[in-house]
Amino acid sequence: MLNIKNIDRICIAIIVVVAVGLGFFAFKKTLTEKKRIRQENRLLSSRIQDLNSAETNLKQIKNILSATQTRFKQIDARIPQSAEIGTFISQLDRLVKRRQIVMVSLLPQAEIKAKLYTQVPIRMIFKGQFKNVHLFINDLETMTRLLSMDRLVVRGSAKETVRYVDLVASVFER
Repeated sequence: MLNIKNIDRICIAIIVVVAVGLGFFAFKKTLTEKKRIRQENRLLSSRIQDLNSAETNLKQIKNILSATQTRFKQIDARIPQSAEIGTFISQLDRLVKRRQIVMVSLLPQAEIKAKLYTQVPIRMIFKGQFKNVHLFINDLETMTRLLSMDRLVVRGSAKETVRYVDLVASVFER
């Protein structure tokens, strides 16, 4: 039979084995939990970086959209709802007087309809000194209203101070 000392030793050994086993499982569980937490932290960091990148991209898109809207408003202001030929002719008259140009002929042509706008070509025949003709054409190109120079023919020799110009320019309407 076993004496009490041996039984005590066996019990102590069992308690030690159980304590070491429980400690090992607790340590293993803690390591597994730390590993899972590290993975979750990496995943969260990655998502935060993705969100920051998306936020930056969104800001860039908003800036581009804002610039596009501003540009659209500028173009919209340059292309009126109607051709407003009377207003255009008044502006033209002021430019002709300012640049000392003689308007020989002003002939609106047939409208050209496109999907989003209508183009109204206007043939202008005028004469003036080369410098004034150049400044007049520059004034037309820099008008607030959108104006397209479709055809330009300048006649006159280098000896002549007066140039004759045949210009077809188009105004637009929506």
